[in-house]
Amino acid sequence: MVTRVFVLPGLFTDGGCALSAGAMGPWPRRSARFLRGERYAAGCTFIGLGAAAALTPGHQNR
Repeated sequence: MVTRVFVLPGLFTDGGCALSAGAMGPWPRRSARFLRGERYAAGCTFIGLGAAAALTPGHQNR
């Protein structure tokens, strides 16, 4: 019984997100401005992750 309380709402919300994402999927591919912004956002994300990995102290053995 308790499992249904968590599984059913999750199923409906995840299904709704998947259906809406599928319906909106073709829109970004037609927009050159969106694709350009996506490229820069992805590049900044990877640069930020690399900087964070380089600046984080490593594991120290005691």
